[in-house]
Amino acid sequence: MGKNNFIRISLLVVFFSLLACREIGEETVPYAYVNFSFNIDRDPSYYALRATGGYVSVTGGALSNGIIIYRSGDTFYAYDRTCPYDPEKGVVTVVRSNSILAKDAVCGSEFSMPLGGQVQKGPSVRPLKQYQVSYNSLTGDVYVYN
Repeated sequence: MGKNNFIRISLLVVFFSLLACREIGEETVPYAYVNFSFNIDRDPSYYALRATGGYVSVTGGALSNGIIIYRSGDTFYAYDRTCPYDPEKGVVTVVRSNSILAKDAVCGSEFSMPLGGQVQKGPSVRPLKQYQVSYNSLTGDVYVYN
């Protein structure tokens, strides 16, 4: 085997070894296609979103863990319920305290709903995965997508 072949094979081994050595906490939430809409004035399932601080959980998102939709004033946030610390195990749920938090009971990470899903308590270092939201205050229509 020539010197060039040895170098190429060595580089490939190192590259694939690095890919296989990700630690928990370095994971990212997998991509999930999200595209749905609803009306907060006409659909009783979403009435909680008519007031600031209201939230609902809906189906969909990465690993089918669901999506939390949260309202702060006229701004709506949509967060994937899959915890970014360990996506295969963690699922966040909403808890109320001084502010609205989403918490993963498995790893203990907490995320601020009004602050864009930012980490408030680790071990997660990544915020919750967010989806785009459009809101029409005249019609009450909300559109969630990526």
